Amino acid sequence: MILVNFSQPVLLALKKRVPSVFLRPETGLRVTVAIINVLLIIALAHLFARFTWMILLDLPTPLPINTTDPVSSGHINQTTVATPINYTAIAGWDLFGEVEKNPTAPKPPPPPPLPETSLNLKLVGVFFSPRSDQALALIADSQGSQTTYQIGAALPGGARLERIERERVIVSRNGRQATLKLPRKNKTGQHTAPVTPAPPAPTINSQPDRRDTPQTINATHIAKHLRGDTTKRNNILHDIASARPYTQKGRFIGFQLSPGRNRQLFQQLGLNNGDVLIGIDNTRLSSPTQGFAMLNKLINAQRINVRILRNGIEIPLTFLLNSP
Repeated sequence: MILVNFSQPVLLALKKRVPSVFLRPETGLRVTVAIINVLLIIALAHLFARFTWMILLDLPTPLPINTTDPVSSGHINQTTVATPINYTAIAGWDLFGEVEKNPTAPKPPPPPPLPETSLNLKLVGVFFSPRSDQALALIADSQGSQTTYQIGAALPGGARLERIERERVIVSRNGRQATLKLPRKNKTGQHTAPVTPAPPAPTINSQPDRRDTPQTINATHIAKHLRGDTTKRNNILHDIASARPYTQKGRFIGFQLSPGRNRQLFQQLGLNNGDVLIGIDNTRLSSPTQGFAMLNKLINAQRINVRILRNGIEIPLTFLLNSP
């Protein structure tokens, strides 16, 4: 409508000033169409330029004002203004899925099993402790001589003791690690049972004053198992008790005992959970190495005299290893 009103004055002016050749009907129609096209092109160019400028400057686009007559409706005039488009927020939308920021790294494959050592050594016994400085290993050399070693100690044959586990130790030589295991087979070549059947209960000869007179316990049947092969010895020791180094005011004083796999056997030996072995054959224990070595030397003795610390009281015990 605006364009029609605008074109009428233009046509009247053209009639007065342009030659009659241009006022012919067909000629006038062409001129009118051309003028309208020019005006439309200018209007479109203006709108396109304004829209482009608004995008570049991120200007808000006002919405039409919606005003309601306060007399007829009874409501307050309301004006709504458009919120500017947040292109940064749009860019942050995960339209095609979210990329994992911290992908879980694949677990490394387990290390290959270590070979058994070729050294002429034999693992006789193990005193395992979660603390590496308290773990001990009793190892025999090629001549049968048994020695107690701690982690980091040098072994015969130029090897080094790297780690002590429950049933084996890890040794290294020339930068290569290998295992030294406790014997697992008996003379018949069959695997021994994990739990040794409990021997007959030892007999307690008397009930003297525990503070002064030793309590004598007949442990002959147990001694027979302890004097057998290494595998049987380790099995019966695990059945009787487990031990860990016990310190008082930061100083080692003995081994704290707890029941092994056979709790009844532990109690039959006159022991209580939490007893601390502090002395063997009138010798006070001063280090885990000393106590471990003394117990292995007394395997073939006829009796073993020990002192137990129980609830702050020292109690002497005598274990008979041979039949009276």
